[in-house]
Amino acid sequence: MQGDHERQKSSFAAGKLFADRQLNFLLIVNVLVVLVATWLSRGQFVDIDNLQSMGGQLPPNSVYSRSASCCP
Repeated sequence: MQGDHERQKSSFAAGKLFADRQLNFLLIVNVLVVLVATWLSRGQFVDIDNLQSMGGQLPPNSVYSRSASCCP
């Protein structure tokens, strides 16, 4: 059990952050989605009101995702 904790702790090291292929893929996809949405909306997607709205949705979504992962 101790080995799992050490492995998880070391996976968040700065040198290994970009070594994970799945994480890199998700980061690239997220950046592409933001860029395409910004381009399609002619810059209105990155408006402060939209960013505040998305930021306000993060805490509830985090709670929902944690509860869904704990109670399948």
